[in-house]
Amino acid sequence: RTDVAPIRRRKPGRPPQEPVPEPDPAEMYLPSVEHFLPELPAWLAAIPDPRVRPDLCTFSMKHLALLALLVHGSQLGSLRKMDVNRRCRVFVENFHTLLVATAGTEPEAQATADLASFQVCSTDNLNVVLEHVDPLELERVAARCTRRLNDAKVLRRLKHDDLLVVAVDG
Repeated sequence: RTDVAPIRRRKPGRPPQEPVPEPDPAEMYLPSVEHFLPELPAWLAAIPDPRVRPDLCTFSMKHLALLALLVHGSQLGSLRKMDVNRRCRVFVENFHTLLVATAGTEPEAQATADLASFQVCSTDNLNVVLEHVDPLELERVAARCTRRLNDAKVLRRLKHDDLLVVAVDG
């Protein structure tokens, strides 16, 4: 009817709300790493650098080891996807945050403090260096991480018959 003022003063349904901002992945990842794996920086620093002159190299062994962990931890699936992501500003900022947080008071902390000049190592370079790293060292870090997470009962829901099932690819 045209002679009755509309009763409804607004559109039907709930009023629109402000969208909830998505959390920054580094802000979620870093507290988890610091809480469950506080020894991770020391474990990464213990991996010997296979390069002849590591003092002349742009990227530290800790940088390379942390990037290698992120390839698997971020479930990207391939080095090619990681190489694409390493050029994204958000990934660079997040990786910079993680690297500075794990550097602590070491000289590397001062070297990586400047975000403007910070770069993420290419996956080709990562692959070349990791080919010369003793696999036992990387296995040690993975085993320590798994043991620590198992002790903290993080992996409890993944157990089958009270045993942790681990699948290794490669």
